[in-house]
Amino acid sequence: MKVYIKPDGEAVEYIPFSIYDNDKMVGFILHAYEPDTVNMYWINGFFIDQMYQGRGYARAALAKMISWIKAKFPECEEIRLTVHKDNLHAKKLYNNFGFSPTAEIWGEEEVYYFSV
Repeated sequence: MKVYIKPDGEAVEYIPFSIYDNDKMVGFILHAYEPDTVNMYWINGFFIDQMYQGRGYARAALAKMISWIKAKFPECEEIRLTVHKDNLHAKKLYNNFGFSPTAEIWGEEEVYYFSV
C-alpha cells in the first residue's frame, strides 16, 4: 500500500480512510499531501465497491473528505485528484462538487482541481 511504500517520495504523506456503512466496508479513499504547500493536497485511490455504487456513498465520502481536508489543513488552497478519461460517472461527480480539469494528463488520467 502507498502509505508504507511512499512511491511519490519521502516528502509525501498518506492518510488512508475506509468507507463504511455500519459494519460493512463499501469503499476506500486516500489523502496524500505535501506539507508546507498550498496546492499539493490530493484525493487519491478513491473507490466504492461495485456492489455499492449508485447509493450515494461516493458523494458522501467526497463531501466528508473535502470538509476534513479544509479543517485539518487551513493552509490548503487547492485539492487535486485524477480521474480516468473514460470514467464519466466520476467526472460528473467531481464536476458537481466544483472540481475542474487542469488540462494536465497523466497517462490515461486527467488531473482535476478544486479551489478551497
